[in-house]
Amino acid sequence: MRQFIIASHGELASGMVSAAEMIIGDISRMKSCNLSDYRTIDDLYEDVKSSVIANSETEYVLMTDLLGGSVNNLLMQLCEYKNVFVVTGMNLGLLLELYLSSENEQTKVAALKAIESSKNNIRLFAYPINEYVE
Repeated sequence: MRQFIIASHGELASGMVSAAEMIIGDISRMKSCNLSDYRTIDDLYEDVKSSVIANSETEYVLMTDLLGGSVNNLLMQLCEYKNVFVVTGMNLGLLLELYLSSENEQTKVAALKAIESSKNNIRLFAYPINEYVE
């Protein structure tokens, strides 16, 4: 079973979870961790770590907002556990695709597919209207 912990600076994480719920409905395997909801970043880390340790048979996909950011840097340390995968640079498309991926597919494979798809969905449109710029 996969659990998703969406972690960010400010309240981006809860916004992402709220948007995901609006689109797909059941998000029972998803939790948000806004840094602003914790006294310190270490408190956020300890909260996530305690879940990972208490449920060693569960795979945890930790999605963070910013590569190199404090939330990401701290949660990366949890990759010492075999049941933890950290995906950074999250966006809603990436979150939805990975959350909805098959439980039969290896988490690492599902994550790599979702990341590639997410990259391919980033586009620039400019004047004239609807002109796609490569």
